[in-house]
Order: sequence, then C-alpha cells, then structure tokens
Amino acid sequence: MGIIHPFPTILVSGLVAALATLAGGSPIAVAMLAVAMFGFQASIGATNDLADLPRDRQLASRKPLPARQLTVRAARGVALVGGTVGLVLSALLGPGVVIVGCAGYGCGIAYDLWLRQRALAWLAYSAAFPLLLVYVWVGAVGTLPPSWQALLPMAVAIGPALHLSNSMVDVDTDHADPAGGLAGHLGRTRALVVLTSLLTLVYLFAWATVLLTGRETDSDGGAPVAGLAAAGMFLATLVASVGLLLSTRSRRDRRTVGWAAQALATALLGIAWIAAVAA
Repeated sequence: MGIIHPFPTILVSGLVAALATLAGGSPIAVAMLAVAMFGFQASIGATNDLADLPRDRQLASRKPLPARQLTVRAARGVALVGGTVGLVLSALLGPGVVIVGCAGYGCGIAYDLWLRQRALAWLAYSAAFPLLLVYVWVGAVGTLPPSWQALLPMAVAIGPALHLSNSMVDVDTDHADPAGGLAGHLGRTRALVVLTSLLTLVYLFAWATVLLTGRETDSDGGAPVAGLAAAGMFLATLVASVGLLLSTRSRRDRRTVGWAAQALATALLGIAWIAAVAA
C-alpha cells in the first residue's frame, strides 16, 4: 500500500470527488473523475519510489521497495495500471478531459524523473494545482471553475507552498542532496520565511476575494456568503496555521504532521472558497 503514497493519493482523490460534486457533476462523472485521479496519483507515487530506489537502498530506507516488501516488477505494474486507469477513464469523459488529465499526470511524472534532480520540483506543484481544478470542472460540467480568474492564480501560488512544507520534513538531510527538496536548498530559515510569506498571501487573497464577493451579493439583494463556507475557510486557515507552526519544529515526525495539516488545509480551502464564491 505504501507504494502509492496513500495519504496524498486518497486526499487528492477525495478532493476531486468533493469538487466535482460541488460543480454539479453527475454521480457517474464524479466517480469516474475520482477513480481516474486515484489511478494517476498511484502511478505517480509508484514512479517516485522506483526513481528513488538506488538512493533509498543506500540509506536503508523502510519504503516498500528497498525493504523488499514489494518487487520492482510489481511497482512497475502499479505505475502502469494506475496511469492506464486514469487515462482511459479521462478519455471516456471527453477529449478535453483527457488532454488536461495528461498534462496534470505529466507534471507528476516530470517531478519524479526530472524536475527534482534540478531543484525545480516546485514547478510541477505550481502547474498541477490549477490543472486539477480545470480537470474537475471540464470533466464534471464542461466549463472552467467559477471565478477562475482569481482561483487559478491562487492555485499556482499554493503549489510551491505545499512543496516547501513537504520538503521541510527532510530539510536536515536534503541540503547535501541534488535531488532534495526546495527547503534543503534554501536552508531552514529562508525556507520558513518563504513558506510563511506564500501561505499568508494565499490565505489573505482567499479571504479578501470571498469578502468582496459577499458584499457584492448583499448589495444586489442576493444571499450573503454561506455560513458553512465561511466556517470551512476559517477551519482551513486554522489548520494551515497549526501546520506551519509544526513545520518549524526540530523533530521530523512533527514536521511530517505539519506537512499533512497544510495539505489538508489546502483541500479545505479549495472546497470552502469555491462554495463561498458560488453562493
């Protein structure tokens, strides 16, 4: 199970299902999009572990492949089947869906095989998040997401922030590794400054656009910003703040929880922001 990187795979697939439902997609389209994304993410996770195998063997890692819990052949099978499932289901939903799906899938594979070795992994994150949103809406209802002019730039900015929080987990060892994360190359202090700045900008922008939308709907006599959406945004902000605080800790396990909290907060923010704007 570890070969597919369960936490991000399940989180992203669940996010796709929630967003597709929010977009108004049919139950069949929602299920197909979620399963396709699960396949893409599983394939990217397995490819990541295959690419890291020589390094992980040297470090005596406990990952499934170096620990011999899984064969290389089986891992390649997971990568192939996952990618095939994602592409086939996307193609069944339409040509536009499979094109966007291929682009997002390509970001993940490029991250695994090329971008990390050049300290450019953040580029994959920056491109993948807006592509995910477009993938969901094109697949669910055939349109771009609501208020995409604000949403997509915000998604571009949250990508490097999530990559930084992820790479903060191994910041103590990645500084000497050419394939290490961005935090290792920046150093702990600079990485935290950049991470804090990015998260602050993203969340301030999200709140500002939602409050502005709420005022406009009020002035037009429409419904105010939905209370549940506002509560969701508040919860996302709180969880992200806790995650950022944990990312500053010296213990690796706490930084791991910090990364998970920020990933969960991103999913909550996306759902709540779109719900608020749609309201």
